[in-house]
Amino acid sequence: MMCCENSDYSWTKETSHEERHQATKTAGASHATLMALKELGRQPTSAITDDLYVTASNEAARIKPKILIAHLRKASPGIGISLENTQPLRRDSWSFAHNGTVWSPSFRRKNGQSDSIVFFEKLLDSIQTKSDLGKMHERIANSVMQLRKSILDNPDSNGKTYTSITFILSDGKSLYVLRDFNEEQDENYYTMYCLQSTDCVLFCQQQITPGDWKSLDNRSMAAVGPRKDLEIVRCQ
Repeated sequence: MMCCENSDYSWTKETSHEERHQATKTAGASHATLMALKELGRQPTSAITDDLYVTASNEAARIKPKILIAHLRKASPGIGISLENTQPLRRDSWSFAHNGTVWSPSFRRKNGQSDSIVFFEKLLDSIQTKSDLGKMHERIANSVMQLRKSILDNPDSNGKTYTSITFILSDGKSLYVLRDFNEEQDENYYTMYCLQSTDCVLFCQQQITPGDWKSLDNRSMAAVGPRKDLEIVRCQ
């Protein structure tokens, strides 16, 4: 699902190489690459057929930003394919990429917006009301638990709540990676692995390189600071 590297270069993407080729052949595929608040490319189209995706990837490799988020996914069922819904999403200094679907009516979408947009907005609003909690990762973890409860307490008419609220979030200085899937879902699909070395911390749903990968537990969040310090926070 996602891979993140934080140091001189931080990279996130959704799906493995094999999954990416399959996903981008289907309706709902979109892609975007975002460096802090500078967009390197954003298109509601199939990345496999869009030269801009390759151009953005090459530019990212050239400039080697400290944090880079690139996102590739199929649209959630019933969500329109649009530039607005193309992730990573951004608001002020924050950027956000989400994997999963939120069904709860408490996350009602407006004017064709994706559930990811609604979740992102609610998450940031919650974070901003918790300045008394001190450290940012504590504020984010507390917000995640609050929003999850709201989702679970308000299922849709079919009794569905969410598949996953797994995300990558950055304020341009630090990186926050959450693995959180509904336990009714396949745990082998909503995975998240972490690989730490002397010069980077890599997160990915697929173990895309050799190394000693560690799996993040469900409902846990990794926080990586500017000095590449890694801390795992339980969100339950």
